[in-house]
Amino acid sequence: MKASFTTNATSINVTEFVQFTSNSVNASSFLWDFSEGEKSTKENPIKYFYNAGTKNIRLTVTSDGSCKDSVVMQSLITVNGTTGVDDLSGKGFSVYPNPFASELVIETVDPGTCYIYLLNLDGKVMQSMQVENPGKVTLGCASLPSGIYLVKIQKGNDIKTLKVVKQ
Repeated sequence: MKASFTTNATSINVTEFVQFTSNSVNASSFLWDFSEGEKSTKENPIKYFYNAGTKNIRLTVTSDGSCKDSVVMQSLITVNGTTGVDDLSGKGFSVYPNPFASELVIETVDPGTCYIYLLNLDGKVMQSMQVENPGKVTLGCASLPSGIYLVKIQKGNDIKTLKVVKQ
């Protein structure tokens, strides 16, 4: 039995993911250690990285006969400190800071009613609010887990959806 794996990337930006593919022979169980305190038992996991730096990746495999093998790839993944996402603005609104830690600010400048939704990537509404006339709202997001979210801004028939990153 031999533990072995490949990846789809070795250099990414913060909040991007790497697909890991086990090429292990005769393995029936898998334990991945991604050096950020996160583990997976999937055969071919996807891992999002939220902290910049180089990452050591360990794969431990076990056969049906309880034989084990491990492989560690030192500094395999380089996570660059940029998110690739900037503060966002569009026609009649601004969303900042991006990435954000505990609060996300949304400013509208055009008169009228505007509906704002913060969604996770599964489409679940995490927060929603209504803003009248030009205004500024602050969404308290400290309790949200780190990751990528969508801000949906609806005004009349116009809908804008923007990607934001919670650190």
